[in-house]
Amino acid sequence: MTRNTSRSTTDAVTIETTTTTSDILSKPDAINDLTDNELIDVYVRMKLTQELSRHTSASFRRSTHWDELLDALKTGENYSLKEIAIQTAGRDADITQSLGWERGPGNTRTLYERYTDVTFDDMIEETDAFRETLETAREAVQAACRGCGTDAITVCRARIEHHADK
Repeated sequence: MTRNTSRSTTDAVTIETTTTTSDILSKPDAINDLTDNELIDVYVRMKLTQELSRHTSASFRRSTHWDELLDALKTGENYSLKEIAIQTAGRDADITQSLGWERGPGNTRTLYERYTDVTFDDMIEETDAFRETLETAREAVQAACRGCGTDAITVCRARIEHHADK
């Protein structure tokens, strides 16, 4: 397993993680080897990814900044959760309103408080379910791309939207 070290910092909590969210979401048993702090970090990143996908505007999701944020959420590199929270709240009104955020550093603490009121077992169960959903979606996109002759390896958001329109 490729391991990256990252640090997520909030006003109240500093979390070190050596396992990327991508590792956890792509390997079914990877979650079993996490420490409590690593699990919390992966879980919060997963929940934020879901929120961002659900509530950001279409124009923001088509931007390169969106791709950078998703990559940072998946790998834990380049941006701390605090930086992601501040940058996202400053750039997209839909997500800001959805999360009740304002510009400022308190957003990350709110993020951890919002998502860490569940048990570790619940976090594991939800993360596993999210991984399975991603696998199902990936398979559906690949099948759709095979149907129209598109190279499944190079599927991008525009192609996914293309398939959704059919």
